[in-house]
Amino acid sequence: MKKRRNSGHNRYLFVWGVVSVLVVGCLMVTMQSNHASETEGGKVTLASKAKIESPGIPPIDEAVPSLIETASFGLG
Repeated sequence: MKKRRNSGHNRYLFVWGVVSVLVVGCLMVTMQSNHASETEGGKVTLASKAKIESPGIPPIDEAVPSLIETASFGLG
């Protein structure tokens, strides 16, 4: 009969242990999300709003030759 009395206490402690683990986990997630929103890295600038000017055509592409020669290498 002693074991039956202890099993009730074990269930009670198990339930409180599970609840405490869940509460701690929720607190950790909340603290991390609050910290992430306060940092500078959390602010995102959209690329569509940022003005990036194109430097133009690269010098190597400005002087395109009129005749383009290609070469092929046979293997085998």
